[in-house]
Amino acid sequence: MKTLSIALATLLLSGCATIFSDHSDDIRIESEPTGADVFFQGRNLGKTPLTARFPRSMNTSEIRLEKSGYNSTIQQLDKRLTGEALWNLGFITTTFGATSWGIDALSGKMLRYAEKSYVVALDKKGKSSAIPPLLQYATSNFEPIQKHLAQNDPAETARLCETLTPNCPSRVATHRDALVQTHDGLELYRKLMTIVLADS
Repeated sequence: MKTLSIALATLLLSGCATIFSDHSDDIRIESEPTGADVFFQGRNLGKTPLTARFPRSMNTSEIRLEKSGYNSTIQQLDKRLTGEALWNLGFITTTFGATSWGIDALSGKMLRYAEKSYVVALDKKGKSSAIPPLLQYATSNFEPIQKHLAQNDPAETARLCETLTPNCPSRVATHRDALVQTHDGLELYRKLMTIVLADS
């Protein structure tokens, strides 16, 4: 029992998130249009689409996307508490818990990146175009859209086709399987636009 108590104290004093959490997270970055340079902390990570590892920290994290002919765009990377840090919360009123929480905070490991992917729409220089509403909807609600399409939900088809051509519902019905098999909101948007606008 004494050994167990010592081990538990060591664990708490070391910071659970610091010990058990990853030090970084993989995040997929895409842009519309593609081929934008992605900068993080002054370093060029490459051109979109790409997947990169981002170190965890307590500081605000953001990327900058640049492409010739388009405005430079900043995208903040959202964060949330790790499960290990939440576990520490149960001990925050104790000396061990407060110390452990403090260590996790200093190490930056108590926060993880909230999203696994981002799709950033770039505005052409000289224009103040907003992100197309359909693209915004598709990237923000990708998983429920896929689920509703797979269930042949007419309300979802209506939402997707709201701003498109009158033949959109019938084409969505014909190509539903192709839409359900897309991997992210940007691909869904592009596939939908190709299906609806083909020969229209």
